Amino acid sequence: MGSAAAALAKVPLRVISRRVDFRLRDNYFSYLKYTKDIDVLIAVSQNVKEVLIEGGVNPEKIKVIPDGIDYTLFEEATSNDYLRRELSFEKDDFLVGIVAHLADHKGHKYLIKATQILKEKAPKIKVIIVGSGPLRMELDKQAKEIEVEDIVFFLGFREDIPQILASLDLFVLSSYLEGLGSSIMDAMASRLPVVATNVGGIPEVVVHEETGLLVPPRRSTSLAKAILRIYENRDLGKKLGQKGYELVHRKFSAEAMANKIILEYERIAKEKNVKL
Repeated sequence: MGSAAAALAKVPLRVISRRVDFRLRDNYFSYLKYTKDIDVLIAVSQNVKEVLIEGGVNPEKIKVIPDGIDYTLFEEATSNDYLRRELSFEKDDFLVGIVAHLADHKGHKYLIKATQILKEKAPKIKVIIVGSGPLRMELDKQAKEIEVEDIVFFLGFREDIPQILASLDLFVLSSYLEGLGSSIMDAMASRLPVVATNVGGIPEVVVHEETGLLVPPRRSTSLAKAILRIYENRDLGKKLGQKGYELVHRKFSAEAMANKIILEYERIAKEKNVKL
């Protein structure tokens, strides 16, 4: 609606952002939004750009600008016993967390299935699920049916994400579709090792064996093995966490993102002879 209104109002410069890697809908409204009267379309990852091209968008109109984050929030959150106090965990419990909307494409059901293996191999592992969404009841039911409700904790929607991340030992993202995975960057800013699926724009952030571990999507066994690997090798986890921290500070700062977007606005303004 915003795009259509801008066109009717003859706004001189029109920019659209695309954060997800779902295929474009095959209808007239999608055509109007992404192909007609748009000056530039900002994609958060190379993978999102490829999906847009497959959907018929002119590649010359697409600019890849990754998300950026404000690191100060994570630098200020330093207490690692925040969740341990809240949920009465023991000091040697190993906290594995995911922060994501409870939607099917985030793959929570594969993570919960993986906890069956984790519970058998390493009962000190606890899985923290942060987020709300339509699958909450279904996921809660799954955890009870496979008898892992004692190690899986649903925290719902939270605004204290930096403090929660500071409490974790490992971050996981189990999506089978993902534009970029901005929650991964938050985790890396907290120096957490990451286990994530090799889909969408995630490999642009998580370099396997360097800034994290990548596993195939929808593979609970592979997910469990990667989590156990870091649980059993804390030095590896520390190394991956540090490398991830360095990567996001180098490539994914909010300042870098803003500067790239400003340059893109200035470029199209100059091309169309519009004064900003």
